[in-house]
Amino acid sequence: MPIYKRNDLWHWRKLIDGIMLFRSTKTDDKKLATQIARKWNHETVQQIKV
Repeated sequence: MPIYKRNDLWHWRKLIDGIMLFRSTKTDDKKLATQIARKWNHETVQQIKV
């Protein structure tokens, strides 16, 4: 999963077709951050690939 910790919060980053996408999950809970990142991955891939 493309998440990393920065300043005690988990952030999501993904490169799709040369487009860098990044957002803060605004949580310090890794399990919740992973769930949020999975949702964002699905949504962004659907928007870009369609």
